[in-house]
Amino acid sequence: MKEHGFSEFCKPLVITQLRAYSPAFFSHITTHDPEVVEWFLARIVSRWNKTESILANIRTYEPRDRILLLYKELQQTPIMIANRNSTLARLVTYQDIADLTATTRQLAADTINAILP
Repeated sequence: MKEHGFSEFCKPLVITQLRAYSPAFFSHITTHDPEVVEWFLARIVSRWNKTESILANIRTYEPRDRILLLYKELQQTPIMIANRNSTLARLVTYQDIADLTATTRQLAADTINAILP
């Protein structure tokens, strides 16, 4: 997709199926099929809201508070992995948390380890 000027990177935390669509098809389907348009706009708004929340937390809270807020949120996000319940907090690394909170891996590790039993 790089030849079309768009790329996005993410690290999957669970088994993931990757799909690639031509930009022309993607553009057409996300603007002309009512069901797809509704789904697509809901996802865009959700991602935009999440990004805004992360940026607001970075501006509002001190570094350790940002880490704790994110960690608590990840603890409340249930997921199913190989028929076992888990949380996102168990899957992300200290570096992932540091990246999402604009802090360092060491600060994330120190902060989280301080609250763990």
